[in-house]
Amino acid sequence: MRCAKCDTENRDAAKFCDKCGGRLLPACPSCGAENRPDAKFCDACGAALGTPSGVAAKKSGDPAIRTVQTPAAENLDGERKTGTRDPVVLNPDGAAIARGVRVKNEGDGTVWMQVTARGVPNEPLPAATQGLSVQREFLTLDGRPADLRRLRQNERLIVSISGRNLEGGYHEMALLDLLPAGFEIETVLTEEKAKSFTFLPKLTETRIAEGRDDRFFASLNLGRRTYRSWWDSDEELKRSVNSFQVAYVVRAVTPGSFALPAVNVSDMYAPRVYGRSAMGRVEIAPR
Repeated sequence: MRCAKCDTENRDAAKFCDKCGGRLLPACPSCGAENRPDAKFCDACGAALGTPSGVAAKKSGDPAIRTVQTPAAENLDGERKTGTRDPVVLNPDGAAIARGVRVKNEGDGTVWMQVTARGVPNEPLPAATQGLSVQREFLTLDGRPADLRRLRQNERLIVSISGRNLEGGYHEMALLDLLPAGFEIETVLTEEKAKSFTFLPKLTETRIAEGRDDRFFASLNLGRRTYRSWWDSDEELKRSVNSFQVAYVVRAVTPGSFALPAVNVSDMYAPRVYGRSAMGRVEIAPR
């Protein structure tokens, strides 16, 4: 088992790292999240964790301990390797990725490969549309477009976010809008609160809409669901919403120049369906 702190490989039955003393927790092969030692499924993404195939086991009547190995063998960059755990996890470093990694199955069994990439972009990501679209506007309290390069400390703005279901299927959607460091959310607008801002379009009913310390989060359904649960009414099944509109109020609290993160929407159960706005910058001058 590999230590997440110092990257040292330890024996499969170890509970603590023999180099740094850190507690060893199984990492999810899909998302990399740490889980409890007895967990069978990842509590972050739901992927099966599997049972390490390198766990030592005693044969009946034989005091010797044998190691059970996976039947599949891989050829990694020309070097033959036999997996000692299931699933086999390869973590190439930056240099190896730059050279290119080649994997070949030389065993008798079938090998299924999953590639997961994690990292921090070197440059701001551009806007993207993959089945969902999303747009964000910053408005003054009287409905005029706000100039994010000429804000004043203590100024309040309305963040208006809208989008559409371009793919046409049913999507249980999550919306995440990270705040610039100089902003704080003052209130999330509901249908009742939005009556004070008549220039806003009708807001969409959401399952969740929360203003947190560093982000706005909302969850809602787009499209018509093709299955029925026991609690569904006929009216709910007939309801089909393919566009959305949410809004919240922020206050500029800290002077400075800050990065403006993109707003992201995605299907929680089909992340290939997503939308992303462009990034930007915010300039807040002192009062």
